[in-house]
This record gives sequence, C-alpha cells and structure tokens, in this order.
Amino acid sequence: GGVTAVAFAAILVSELAKSVPESRLPSGGRAVVTDQNGLLLVANPSNSAEVGKPLRSAALQRAFETRTAGITKGPDASNIEQIYAFSPTGNQPENSFFVAVSASVDEIIAPSRKRLLLVFLALTLVALLGSWIAWVSGGRMIALPASRILKATRQMQDGRLDVRIPLHETGKSSELT
Repeated sequence: GGVTAVAFAAILVSELAKSVPESRLPSGGRAVVTDQNGLLLVANPSNSAEVGKPLRSAALQRAFETRTAGITKGPDASNIEQIYAFSPTGNQPENSFFVAVSASVDEIIAPSRKRLLLVFLALTLVALLGSWIAWVSGGRMIALPASRILKATRQMQDGRLDVRIPLHETGKSSELT
C-alpha cells in the first residue's frame, strides 16, 4: 500500500472575484467571501483595499466563528445596523470558504413599515367612519325618540293630556312610545 495518486485542487480567487460582483443585491447590500480564517477574498461591491484583510464587522466575525450557517444582526464597519446571512461553502466548515450577504435593517423593514402605516391609516379611517355612523344612527334611533317622549311627558305634567307622539316606525322603540 503505497501512494497511488495525488490530487490537487485550487481555486483562483481572481475567477471567484469575477462572479461575486455580478450577483444582484438589495440597495445598500453587500456580499463577501472569506477564507476559513475570516480573511476577505472577494466583496460586492468591490473594495480591493480590504481584500486579504480580516473582516471589519465584529458581528460578522462572531458569526463566522460559529462555523455554521445562520442569520445575525449587528453594526457594520460604518456603524450602520445590518442583517447578515452567512454560510460555509463546504461540508467541513473548518476547511471551507464562508459566504455572507448583508443588507441594511432600514432597507429590509422599509416596505413593512410603509405597509403598517397604510394599514394603520385604513383602520383609523374605518374607526372614524364607524363612529360617525354610530353617532348619526344613535341620534336618529335613540336620542330623537327619547327627546320626543321627554317633551310629551313634560307637556302631560303641565296638564295637557291630549299629547300624542307620532309613530314612524315599528319595533321595540315604537312599543315604548
């Protein structure tokens, strides 16, 4: 049993660097590929000054230390709150590259905030409309008949026993009159 063959594989970082910038990202988003030590190999948007250096984001550094895929939140190097999704590229995280994609928290939640505002405005309008309908209906169905009954009662107290309250509807409120 001696060695019968040797296999060697290499990845040209320059070729990898060509594919990452082509990936579509949300506005303000960023994609990075690092080696197993957290050294930046490729970034989108490209920043050649950072290539070969450790990641500047402490949140992303902590995420890569777990050697698993996941999602985390934290400030980037510019202290802007980001959401990061990250994953090792191979079956053995200690020997693989890591890929991370980040986007600004504000960019991610902006559509939800707008939708929440629209829903809040719609509910407010429905509540105001419902209150107005209740006010108008209450006036016609409760307050007006009650004021007619009170007026007739006062007239009867004054000695006018020929007072009549006109009935315009049938139902429980007309039974009262």
